[in-house]
Amino acid sequence: MRVAITDTVSKPRNPSAEDGLHGGDSAVLTTASSISKLRLPPILGSFEICGFGFAGLLLWIMVAPGLHAALSTQALSLWIPLTLIAIISNRQISAMAAAWPGMSGGTPNYVSRLFKHNVLGRYAAWSYFQGRVAVLAISATLFANILLENLHILGVDLPQWPLKLILIGLVFIIAFAGTRALSILQSTFALPALGLLLLFCVQGMLWLSVTPHSPSLLAQHHGGFDVIQWAQWFFVATYAAYAMETASAFAAESRRPTCILRSLKAAAYVMPLVFIAGSWVLMRLSVVSDGAADGHVYQTLWSAALPFWGEYAHLLVIILILSACLYSAATACASAPRILYQLAQDGSAAPLFGLASRQGVAGPALVLTLLVACVFVLWGDLTRMLVIASSGYFATFILMHWGLWRNRGVTYVYGAGWALLFFIGEIVIFVVGGIAWGWLDVLIGLLFPVVIMGMDNLIRRYPILLANPVWWEQFYRSKLYQKAGSGWAAQVMMIIFIVCATTTIGWNVSNGFDTLADPTARLNLTAIFAMAVVFLGVAVACWITLPQLVSINTAREQAASEAHHLFVMALDAILFLDKRGTIHNANPAAQKIFGMDTVALTGRPLEEFLNGIKGLPSTWALLGGKTLKQGGQQVVEISMSPFSVDGVEKYAVMLHDITERKRYETRLADSAKELERKNAALEVSSQQLIALNNELAKKTAENESFLYAVSHDLRSPLVNLQGFSQELKDIAVDLSALLEQDPCPPQIREPGLKLVNTTMKEALHFIQAGVTRLSNLIDALLHVSRVGRVEYHFQMVDLNPVVQRIVDSMNSIINQRSAHVTVHTLPPAWGDSGALEQIFANLIGNALNYLDAARAGVIEIGHIAEQSTPVQSTPAMNTYYVKDNGLGMSDLAKSKLFQVFQRFHPKAAKGEGVGLTLTKRMIERHKGTITVESSEGVGTTWFITLPCANPETDATST
Repeated sequence: MRVAITDTVSKPRNPSAEDGLHGGDSAVLTTASSISKLRLPPILGSFEICGFGFAGLLLWIMVAPGLHAALSTQALSLWIPLTLIAIISNRQISAMAAAWPGMSGGTPNYVSRLFKHNVLGRYAAWSYFQGRVAVLAISATLFANILLENLHILGVDLPQWPLKLILIGLVFIIAFAGTRALSILQSTFALPALGLLLLFCVQGMLWLSVTPHSPSLLAQHHGGFDVIQWAQWFFVATYAAYAMETASAFAAESRRPTCILRSLKAAAYVMPLVFIAGSWVLMRLSVVSDGAADGHVYQTLWSAALPFWGEYAHLLVIILILSACLYSAATACASAPRILYQLAQDGSAAPLFGLASRQGVAGPALVLTLLVACVFVLWGDLTRMLVIASSGYFATFILMHWGLWRNRGVTYVYGAGWALLFFIGEIVIFVVGGIAWGWLDVLIGLLFPVVIMGMDNLIRRYPILLANPVWWEQFYRSKLYQKAGSGWAAQVMMIIFIVCATTTIGWNVSNGFDTLADPTARLNLTAIFAMAVVFLGVAVACWITLPQLVSINTAREQAASEAHHLFVMALDAILFLDKRGTIHNANPAAQKIFGMDTVALTGRPLEEFLNGIKGLPSTWALLGGKTLKQGGQQVVEISMSPFSVDGVEKYAVMLHDITERKRYETRLADSAKELERKNAALEVSSQQLIALNNELAKKTAENESFLYAVSHDLRSPLVNLQGFSQELKDIAVDLSALLEQDPCPPQIREPGLKLVNTTMKEALHFIQAGVTRLSNLIDALLHVSRVGRVEYHFQMVDLNPVVQRIVDSMNSIINQRSAHVTVHTLPPAWGDSGALEQIFANLIGNALNYLDAARAGVIEIGHIAEQSTPVQSTPAMNTYYVKDNGLGMSDLAKSKLFQVFQRFHPKAAKGEGVGLTLTKRMIERHKGTITVESSEGVGTTWFITLPCANPETDATST
């Protein structure tokens, strides 16, 4: 079962290492704090990626001769299973490359992630790095051996070590010129190296198969099979077979990431042709009578190629070997620093190695690679270098297969069962083969990565000058800002000098070659000299001229890329016209305006689409808004600029769709007119409202005057009615006394007394009660009429003594009703002291009057600091409350609460029903509000908002 990639496996220490595919074009380096954010620029094409990817084939030349000298006819029993393992491993590496696109370094960095960048994962990466760097020393050694052997014929003896170091140094001179320079070097020697190697394998197999002089395709006699010797050479042969995944190291610099996967796939197809067919040719043809097949690379390949290459075998084999050395060295010098770069990006190496520039991996990683290559040169012997390099290299793949088994089930793990099988077999081969080669060299190969890791830790802790990111930053910045044309005269003179010097040396050397009697020796020396001159010429050209060309080309490509991106991403339509006004290029935005594909637009005149445009572009007047001929509702604004290319007049036209803007302008004009009309109507409504307010104020004043007049006029007849009713009462008493005297006959006395004492007395009682009620109503009306006319003296009033005075005056009623009154600290309010006292007296009196006799009464007076009530007061208002647990009221009662003469619990207390009306009127005169929350049988809470400062002063200050 396959599951998605988990973070525990794929996430590196540094998150930035996970998310960048190519990372942009980092021109200037930054300090160590931001180094991990840099990325290598994508500058390599498919040809260059494939060139680096096939370099592993050339390592077969360094391993196969010695292997076949040792195993003879049994060599194929090693190459066939090893090739199959390498093909399966290549497919697995392709799966990891697809899972981690844009990741530099390739296989060793994949293995490091498999182990979550722990010590084991970092060791695997550094071991692979050591094995990859060893290719430089092995190639230089092989090149130097062939050169010295042939120079010895001329009587020239050169010291071996300095020559190797010079060859390695020349490769690094090219490497410091950038990735493009190394790609030029490998491209220069890729064709002769790969071409001759494939020709050797194919032509050799054909010669063995069809030529009558062939010793037959199959061997007639087979020697004994030595397991230990087989494991010994399997140990070293992995150095060539497993190296076919080199292309994955350049994923971060590939312009087309899919090219990496295709290159790995192609490398897997080519493996059998070289590793099996080439080995078959060696097995059948390299055994000659003169004993040349002793493991020497040149002699072994020459003896095998002699039957089908004939007299040119010497020349072609030398070209093959030297080209392979230079090709492999260029690839190793390019891929090894990228391992360090990705380790730094993942946080597994010193941040210094994560530096990058426009040219590729920066100097620190190259310097460390150069130092390790020089250390390998010290081992001297070619076989010993192979064993030491293979030890760490083989250990990396053992750990890779173990890591794949540990992460089985993850999508990028291909064939976990195969990985476990390979791991077990490789452990056995490593032990048996390593012991056969000698434990000392194997131990050196295993411990050398630990030494390099120690150097990395020292660089992290003690950054000397060359290990200081700031120094490298300044170095690359100074190179970046050099003018592209600076130093051209000096460089041209240098090139002329090199050409003249090379010609002179070549002439003298060719004269020396003429003294040689052996034509083969002359041909070999000519080939060696030609390869050396080409190598030197590439090195000098890359160091002197390539940086300038790369700088110019980079600037051109960057400008073209930026212009293309702007052209494609522009929201406005961009057209390029010829002098006749015909469209010859259009960007995608034009499709939206014209409603047709950009291909369909090409070749058609612009005037075909727009109204108001005729003739040649040079005659077009200033262009404003133009409409389309089809769908004329669409309006475009046109900007045009003439330019010339190679003397050909052209025009750049930009069309900006202003349809929405025109519609918006129209709507805006309509809205302005509508707003003007509404403002006029609002002004009329405002005047009407002012008139209505004045009329209302007038009516209110008239109503108050009317109430006052009516109340006053009703007072006089009421006094008369009250007085005469009292007179009638006194008369009734006197009449009752007269009727009780004896002179009054009984038949008159008894009915008279009944009328006087009962009927008349009861009638007088009702008359006096009605008079009293009417008097109270008149007094209430007088109070209502006076509210709007009483002059208030506004000031800041401390409500605490006011409320306390009210509570003290009602103390007898509070005791009578067994109520508990709580008064909290109240903030001051802006208002009339008497009116505020009357407001709180009315509310507290109501609370006392309408307490529930069935439970202990509780009344609370306080202040609400935060607006948690339904009352939405302004910031300049304070909210007070009077809360009780009395009878409460229904929702229907609350709707009529402030109407005059409304009473909802008439039996609970006496009153006329005007107290709340008066309270509301007084609060409104204070610019405040009053609201109520009440539940029947639960209680009532009154909320009052009052100004906390002078509203007029506050408004003025605001």
